[in-house]
Amino acid sequence: MSRFFDEFKIKSANKYPMLKFKESIYYEDRRLLVVKFIVSVYDASLITESDEAQIKKIVEEIIPDVNIDVVFERTLADADVVTTRLFQFFKDNYPAYFNYLKKENLNVTVEDGLITVEIKFEKTLAKIIEDKEPEIEEFLSKNFNSEIDVKILEMPNNTDDELVIDRVIYEHAKVITVKEEKKLYSRFRSSGAIGGMPTYISEIKGAAEGVTLCGKVSNISFREYQNKRYDGVNKKEPEKLKLYKWTLNDTTKSIECVAFPSLAQEPMLDALQDNLHVLCYGNVTDGRYGGLQYTVSDIALATIDFSSIKNEEASKPVPKGYSFVFPKPYEELNQASLFDTQKEITCSLKDKSYVVFDFETTGLTVTDKIIEIGAVKIVNGKITETFDTLVNPEMPIPKGASDVNHITDEMVELSPTFETVAADFYRFTYGSALVAHNIAFDFSFLYRQSKECGYIYKDIELIDTLALARTYVKGTKVFNLGSLTKLLGISLEDAHRALADTVATAKLFIELCKLKDGTN
Repeated sequence: MSRFFDEFKIKSANKYPMLKFKESIYYEDRRLLVVKFIVSVYDASLITESDEAQIKKIVEEIIPDVNIDVVFERTLADADVVTTRLFQFFKDNYPAYFNYLKKENLNVTVEDGLITVEIKFEKTLAKIIEDKEPEIEEFLSKNFNSEIDVKILEMPNNTDDELVIDRVIYEHAKVITVKEEKKLYSRFRSSGAIGGMPTYISEIKGAAEGVTLCGKVSNISFREYQNKRYDGVNKKEPEKLKLYKWTLNDTTKSIECVAFPSLAQEPMLDALQDNLHVLCYGNVTDGRYGGLQYTVSDIALATIDFSSIKNEEASKPVPKGYSFVFPKPYEELNQASLFDTQKEITCSLKDKSYVVFDFETTGLTVTDKIIEIGAVKIVNGKITETFDTLVNPEMPIPKGASDVNHITDEMVELSPTFETVAADFYRFTYGSALVAHNIAFDFSFLYRQSKECGYIYKDIELIDTLALARTYVKGTKVFNLGSLTKLLGISLEDAHRALADTVATAKLFIELCKLKDGTN
């Protein structure tokens, strides 16, 4: 299809130099030709909806008489990511050579649309590998929208004239030591191994295809959705299918995962449990709340050496005291009975500390800000402290947000900024697992705004009461906070204010732990 791309550049007057043709796939039954272009995440914003329509029109002119669908795949090209892909290439295709890769012998530069790679090997090995240059260039070309120049170079032998075999964990390339084990799930592939070197979750900056990640599973849950293929006639197609969701954490960061198995594949996902260590393969896309979502097509159990993960992001130290927002002792308005106080603490809560939190925000996107923080601490099964404050977002609060949470610009005008309270909240949460209802939303705001202030939440247990409710609450298909608290007899007053929602969520979490442990 090189002739196609040449003609495309002529017909478009080379208006889209940021595009690179990747491949085309023809679906004969639908007479559909899917044409894929690669564009870097940095240039993707330059392609408008009008440009997309124009590009499709040009492709239709070049290839008439078939249905055309144009796909734009975004890729992130920087030295770290390219280096990681190189390690993946050698590990997957030439594992014997992978053993000889060293940090000081690999040089990658990315500038002005050109990726230059220099790989040094001992003289004898360089002679063997040098014919792989075109193959490496082709591999990188399929992953990055850039010109590629790969050189295999010789390096001098050491003073003892010996070849030193030294399998190195290249810290800058962020290599994770992982052993793939039993395959749990495969949506499209055969039962073969996933293979590939997992990327640090913290290194995922935007949407990307063919991403391998690993980590610990938590918050596994599922919900049913309408099967679009169901027509009431074909008995092989069920009316409902399951969508599975979970959180994957590799200690550098967490990412929300989702899988769409067929009916026959659902038992494979039913085997997925909290705390399992897994290796996954899939595509990363933009999530609903401005974060990222990992659509997983393959899962395998794995042994992961978490000590091999070099998390270079350092957080500011935990403050020695509170400066602006001081936690208050929690006082339950309803008098507990003697029977309640003597109840044994359920095992999920015993000798553990949790912080349940909720935010009110100016909106749902990555440009929106927190305007209210509500949090409570649960220690050994009891709510002990509260933390709440309004927050000045330093931007106007949209009317739509105020209509929901009843917080106005006037109310936050004299309130502290998030930068002012970030240290106090970090101290309040330190050493505790974090709990929220639909935690992906609230934690995305916490992680982003805290990181901007130098406080990085990493290697923290995240617990989603929404996921727990879907697993352990029976007799309902509605799992919003209001419906669950009503179902379980929990008071929820002043809904859509952070502290009120948080106290209700904390009580919900305690009840869910009892259901989980079978003590309710």
